Amino acid sequence: MSIGDFFWLLLLCLVAIFWWRTSEAKQIARRLARRHCEQMGVQFLDDSVVLKRMRPQRHRRGQVVLQRTFCFEFASTGAERYFGEVVLLGYQLQTITLEPHRIPPESQ
Repeated sequence: MSIGDFFWLLLLCLVAIFWWRTSEAKQIARRLARRHCEQMGVQFLDDSVVLKRMRPQRHRRGQVVLQRTFCFEFASTGAERYFGEVVLLGYQLQTITLEPHRIPPESQ
């Protein structure tokens, strides 16, 4: 095995690890978004989240980790779709936000 072959194998392994860890973060974000929607009394739509942004950021202990922002859609009345956002710092929840939305009359 030459140095070039070793380099390509290493690069392939790093890409696979990165993809696996991002997939794991996406599953965590989906679970958190679904739970938050249930707590807020809105419907989590499409059972999915989409990666919107990813950037390095320092953790409170000073370590550099990836901050991943995921978007999702929800409905409050069933007639309109609204957007929400889950921000993970590493695998830890940083924030969950929901767009301003209509509250159904029976919930007031």
